Amino acid sequence: MSRTLPEGAKGLILSVYRPADSAYDCTLNGVSSRHAKLTLIGIIDDRDAASWTTPAPAKGLPKDCHVFAPTADRPAVVLRIRRMGDRLVYSVEPYQADGGARWYMAGGNHAGSSDSRFAELIGGLYAAIAIHDRHEG
Repeated sequence: MSRTLPEGAKGLILSVYRPADSAYDCTLNGVSSRHAKLTLIGIIDDRDAASWTTPAPAKGLPKDCHVFAPTADRPAVVLRIRRMGDRLVYSVEPYQADGGARWYMAGGNHAGSSDSRFAELIGGLYAAIAIHDRHEG
């Protein structure tokens, strides 16, 4: 099982936003508890997935989003798009080179960017979205 990034992976820089009034790490040492910036390198579009246990494979970002390479201080993450009833739900989670063996949940932190390319990826919203980087088990 490889834990390497796709060759030449590049993406957009996202800022991590944490609750100002909390000294607790509800991510259980998730990536957003250790970094102030993340690098969005791909999309997992589960809108048409057959089941929650069989996620779609990660796809690369549009070419105009290939700007910054992930670094040790700005680890790679992916955007996950899910359908819940008639709504679309967007979240960010750690990139998993093994195809997504871990299931992540929200840990209370959010990611966002003022870059219009990020807004286009999340349905035209200029917003911060939940980071799902809490893993139990």
